[in-house]
Amino acid sequence: MAVPEGSTGLIRIAKASSSILGPKQVHLLPCSIAFNGPVSVSDYFRPKATDSIIEGMEVMEATFRGRKLLGRTTELPPGYCGFFLEKESLHEGMQRRRAAVDIDAVDIWSARAAFKDITYWRHDDNPHSVSSGQKFLDWLQVASMMHKPVSAEEVLMEQNRSGNNGQKRKRQEI
Repeated sequence: MAVPEGSTGLIRIAKASSSILGPKQVHLLPCSIAFNGPVSVSDYFRPKATDSIIEGMEVMEATFRGRKLLGRTTELPPGYCGFFLEKESLHEGMQRRRAAVDIDAVDIWSARAAFKDITYWRHDDNPHSVSSGQKFLDWLQVASMMHKPVSAEEVLMEQNRSGNNGQKRKRQEI
């Protein structure tokens, strides 16, 4: 297995049982938690709907460690899906193969669950479209437009449109 220059990891998204890759809830909290592992989140974190609507989206309310949080759920753009990844532990056979092809620096990750929306939260403040929780979703749309293939017809249409605008401007200047 040849690893491309500069590669630092491999991600394996394999077909698995629906219970493993079933939809999960994702909450982006305005804090960090010094724990990495499974926990029964619903025992401690119980969001509830409010009557408030901001920018056409329902606001949720919850508390975390005694602090009030306000949040809203945003769907990922069409064509996008998020995954929870887990670093694979290597069994002995994989370790021997890995050593034989000299890919020590490569980590292998597997998808454990998928999600289509994210609920982001703020302390005592209404979540809105300019908060950091929403900005990364906006970037996905910008990146999608930047990397969208452009057909020859679209280029010609833009050249014709730009050319016509330029001629109109010259006429107006005279």
